[in-house]
Amino acid sequence: MIRAMGSNQSIALLSLLVASAAPASPSLNLSLAAPCAKAPLPQVCDDAGLCHQDNMHCPPITTDPTCGEHPHSGRDGSVLTWGLSYKTANAQECCDKCKTHPKNCNSWTFCGLPVCWGLDTGHNHTYGECWLRKLDDVHAASSFRQRGRYTEQWLKQHRRARPGCAKNEPWACSPTHVPYTSGSLGGPAYDASVQHVTGGGWGKVFWKLEREYVAPPGPLPLPTRVGKQRRLRPLP
Repeated sequence: MIRAMGSNQSIALLSLLVASAAPASPSLNLSLAAPCAKAPLPQVCDDAGLCHQDNMHCPPITTDPTCGEHPHSGRDGSVLTWGLSYKTANAQECCDKCKTHPKNCNSWTFCGLPVCWGLDTGHNHTYGECWLRKLDDVHAASSFRQRGRYTEQWLKQHRRARPGCAKNEPWACSPTHVPYTSGSLGGPAYDASVQHVTGGGWGKVFWKLEREYVAPPGPLPLPTRVGKQRRLRPLP
């Protein structure tokens, strides 16, 4: 059973949801993103006291329709900018950088949380990272690396990936949903009625439609430790 933690933060999050239901101008959209850029987010905990920050509504969509934004997603493709050192003030600016990039950028991925948790523990991904990429096909489902919420298997298996998670320290554990937001120029529009899940482990990350996902039977796998690793393709 999951229970919510942090009443004051939950109230702030509820206010965010109410505001996001109304039509928004670009400036209002940016204001909606502001609470997501502050720590900590509300937590959800199971009966064993294992907690994860609840980013179900963070970050929200804040870009104009031409950016093709899909919240809780990260893209694949040829890397044009290294987000660890290439940062923007917000997702709209990241998208705009893609539109004007000289090497035919058609996809962007932005970190809109204080920390965007990842399995690549040799890196610490933080707010403002802007990863620009070139996709072969902006409509291909394979352009996504991760989408939607993380499975229970994911949340438990990766609790030892980063120090501090055992003590439920903020940002040390995986959040409940993919922390990045991404888009593709000219790609499919986001449909909130279609939900996805991401699971698996290092080198075997998968995502699928939530309605097609069946949790594996039996006990969840024990946590596994991922040492400091780097990979040629960044995870976002």
